[in-house]
Amino acid sequence: MKMDGSSSTFLIAPDEKEFLVCSRNQIKRNPIESGKPCVFWKIAEQYNLYEVLQKFPTIGIQGEICGEKIQGNRLGIKGHKLYIFNLINLGNRKCLGYYEMVRTINQMKKISPNIEMVPVIEVGEFFDYSVNQLIEKSKLFYPNEREAEGIVVRPMEWMYSNTLKGGLSFKEINPEFLANGGE
Repeated sequence: MKMDGSSSTFLIAPDEKEFLVCSRNQIKRNPIESGKPCVFWKIAEQYNLYEVLQKFPTIGIQGEICGEKIQGNRLGIKGHKLYIFNLINLGNRKCLGYYEMVRTINQMKKISPNIEMVPVIEVGEFFDYSVNQLIEKSKLFYPNEREAEGIVVRPMEWMYSNTLKGGLSFKEINPEFLANGGE
């Protein structure tokens, strides 16, 4: 399920061994240095991501931060939550395959029990959906009964797309989400 929030990335830089906390487009400064509160750093602390990544130094975590004061908090979350959608092998810069990601997140839970993946709607080895079927599949609701943003479709194992110039995946946005004010 596509969560409606703010994209984030967390990693320990392989060369500098520096813990990096990033929004979609920038490295966020530690609030201790900047003097400004930062939800990205709050999430890093809430989920003990520095400790997690010390045990998994070749992995980067990508996820959606959802909650108060983010995208209108369509999920109705008190505080903030991180929903992981990718684990990246920093050596080859490829996302882990689905089953390896599930295993790795389960190992990470031993350090940070509240770590979780985005909700997975369907897993399978075969894909044969029409556009209309995908639109219907995207018509989901969050637990608070508001329209979900939609779905993300990707292969079970990372695959390069010449068209996308990166990993193969695409979103199908819930038309009801858009009709009710989603962006």
